[in-house]
Amino acid sequence: MHFRLSIAVAAALFAASSAPAAQAGLINPTSTVNPFYEFPPDIVAPSQVFNTAAPGPFSLAAPIDPPIHTTEIFNLSANAGFLFTDTQVTIYNNADPPAPFCSDGVSTGSSCTDSHQTFDFIFTNEDITKVAVDPSSSPDFLPATFGSHTGLTLVSPNEFTVDVTGDNPAFLATLVIDVTTNGMTTVPEPSTWALMVLGFAGLGFAGWLRMAQAT
Repeated sequence: MHFRLSIAVAAALFAASSAPAAQAGLINPTSTVNPFYEFPPDIVAPSQVFNTAAPGPFSLAAPIDPPIHTTEIFNLSANAGFLFTDTQVTIYNNADPPAPFCSDGVSTGSSCTDSHQTFDFIFTNEDITKVAVDPSSSPDFLPATFGSHTGLTLVSPNEFTVDVTGDNPAFLATLVIDVTTNGMTTVPEPSTWALMVLGFAGLGFAGWLRMAQAT
């Protein structure tokens, strides 16, 4: 009886440790992204103006490779391009010559009186838990947080927004967003390994005990 119980425990522990892991990262076969750009007077430019020969939403199963300033999704209204990886979303300023993210195309920083100039990334089948500005971002291309501007905001596990009102980034300047998802690691954690070792030790002990009782 003890021997059978040990086998069951060990098998369950092994199955738990080798079960398929949850998707870790943004890039997976079932996930898409639909980029939006909002500007006064609260007009939303949907992905139909992001041109990769077909309108969005765009699949993230096959990320776009460099040179990203020539091949990435390009927004005809926002003058921006994007690169998606498992852990980052990079926004490129494709305006050449550069122009401020402001409806008058001139005002910068807090002098810009727009309600907002915001990128909105809407995903499917994601579980985003945190977004943060990566230190590698260009200093002239950072989320706006003055006045009522919301900067970088995680709206839901499938959506985050980036308010860039008043930014005046150079051509090909980058705003890099670090994205954390709730995917599980495929390598068993130390506690799982410990349970497995205990399970197999119990299995070995039960087998030895059964043999000892039989002699």
